Amino acid sequence: GARASRSTIMTSGRIEDNLRRELTKVVAQKNKLKLKVEKLTEEDARSELDEFESKYGMTSSEFIGRYNRCEFEEENLEFIDWAGYYYISAR
Repeated sequence: GARASRSTIMTSGRIEDNLRRELTKVVAQKNKLKLKVEKLTEEDARSELDEFESKYGMTSSEFIGRYNRCEFEEENLEFIDWAGYYYISAR
């Protein structure tokens, strides 16, 4: 009845709030990365890739394959950066 509808609306509202917060984080990260990209050299991108490869114990080629197949259970904002640097270095 009315109680179930109210609960559903509250849950839906919390989901929307969580999605809005996550989207805000992603957009902020994208904007930060865009500023970095504008000043980035290929050498800078390679240096960033080396750091990610060392930190996560895989090559960037391995990472991008797994990233594109959505094999990571948890989205890590660093992964967005890593993918960006990968594509920048491949241009």
